[in-house]
Amino acid sequence: MTSSSLHAHLSFFGFAFGRNGVHTARTMMLNELHRLFDTVSAEDAEKEQYITAIVRDNCLGKRSEKNRHLTCTHLVTLYSLDCRLVLFRALRFFWHRDPQSRPLLAALICCARDELFRRTLPFLLALHEGETYSRRALEEYIEPEFPGKFYYHTLRGGTVV
Repeated sequence: MTSSSLHAHLSFFGFAFGRNGVHTARTMMLNELHRLFDTVSAEDAEKEQYITAIVRDNCLGKRSEKNRHLTCTHLVTLYSLDCRLVLFRALRFFWHRDPQSRPLLAALICCARDELFRRTLPFLLALHEGETYSRRALEEYIEPEFPGKFYYHTLRGGTVV
């Protein structure tokens, strides 16, 4: 199976490839996901219901319509919000059944859908919880993965939570 046919096959389940990831601008957006799933509680809700809740009803409490649209775009990119995709259905299935696992569930979906997150995961998993990493260490890890792709302000140090 070629790489492109494998990607096409996995895309059917909700995986995403070759796109700019949300993680250059956002985190996993766990707080937003919590609020959205509290608002749209049906596991089989249609994607349009999520979009309506975010954009029209402002369930996430954004201060402007532009922020609502941007947040919606990021959530769709990260999680798909599409019950037709296996990965999103799995997220919704386990979300209320094991609340303590929500961060891990979200991370697994992000890993499948965000190339930046997926390709930096080995760097992050080598760290201990609460350990601070340096911008320089992250730059040195990312540069060979994405040669010349990121500007200085994108590559910032942080803390593993």
